[in-house]
Amino acid sequence: MREVPEDTFGFLAGIPLPMVVLDAEGAIVNANSRFSGLLGYLHGELGGADGFGLVDPVDRDLVRSLVRQMNDEGGLALTAWLLRKDGSRVRLQSFWSVSRIDASRPPLSIGLFVEMPAEDQPVLPAAGSPGASLLSGGPRDGGPARACDPAPGPTDPGRRSQIIHTIIFHDTKNRLAALRGYADLLRESLSGSSFLSYIDKLEEIAAEIERDLGVASMFSHVGLIAPQWQNVRDVVVRSASREPGGRIFMDDLPGSIWCLADPLFPRVFSNLFENARRHGEKVTTIRIGAKEAPGGLVISVEDDGVGIPADQKERIFEHGFGRHTGYGLYLAREVLSIAGFSIQETGDPGKGARFDIHIPRGRYVHRPSCPEEPDPIRIPAA
Repeated sequence: MREVPEDTFGFLAGIPLPMVVLDAEGAIVNANSRFSGLLGYLHGELGGADGFGLVDPVDRDLVRSLVRQMNDEGGLALTAWLLRKDGSRVRLQSFWSVSRIDASRPPLSIGLFVEMPAEDQPVLPAAGSPGASLLSGGPRDGGPARACDPAPGPTDPGRRSQIIHTIIFHDTKNRLAALRGYADLLRESLSGSSFLSYIDKLEEIAAEIERDLGVASMFSHVGLIAPQWQNVRDVVVRSASREPGGRIFMDDLPGSIWCLADPLFPRVFSNLFENARRHGEKVTTIRIGAKEAPGGLVISVEDDGVGIPADQKERIFEHGFGRHTGYGLYLAREVLSIAGFSIQETGDPGKGARFDIHIPRGRYVHRPSCPEEPDPIRIPAA
């Protein structure tokens, strides 16, 4: 196979599912760390290996045949056993699609994997023992061998939605890369032409699509993973790391507050800081504080900018509202609502914006350390 550009699979690192890319011969072109780790390998250790060699020998040929028969329009869902590096086996659901880097290159097979819950992992006889060929799970009755289930059992809706999103995200990113490639070719061919302004517009639209894909990727994670205990001050510090130094003050935010929030909770503060930077016009100071209220805890984020007009205090949280993307405050509200939090703008127009985050009782505590050690996250989680 011809060499694949080095940066082609950079997006794999951010995909929250085990994922592998096979070339036309079944060799592993790329695998993210989640896939390698799932099978007990170091990241990068599987490069160039036979991808089908990771499937239990009894059904290896059938799985290879099914994956290779896919066309550009189709997909495939399998349930099969894979081999770990230590020789043990794990039952996985996999979802396959075909992708092309460009028209001149052979197609690649993209596989996304979901580990079956422990209670759904049937006991598999040792290789070579009676019944060892039944790799699709269920009772071992000595019937015909089945490597996979073309129509596997019901999958959790959130998990299936995440899988579908990841496939679409990947394919769209590939097409955007192709679009930009053709735009570059046109730019070279039309050097000095008045048509170059149209190519600039095409690239601008491509950049907007890519930005929206990034936002969609964030939305796909909202509520996917169970809420976690997070230290509010630590969250704010991390979120403020990209802001100009010396303008964010946390004097009224003690370090003892922990809240049970969605893992995307830090993004709320990032978006509030970005909102102040873009729309505050003259913001020099942002103050974050916390105080007890009758219904729970209120965390305030207050700036000294131009403020929010009275008739826009609710509209700013609507999808699409604003002079730029219109996503930031909408996403912030959605992330907060997953954990049962709410947000309001309560500042005085002309004197600055103030966002109050309301956290109900039972969702926060005052403690010097985390209330409990978070459970290990297995993505995707119900």
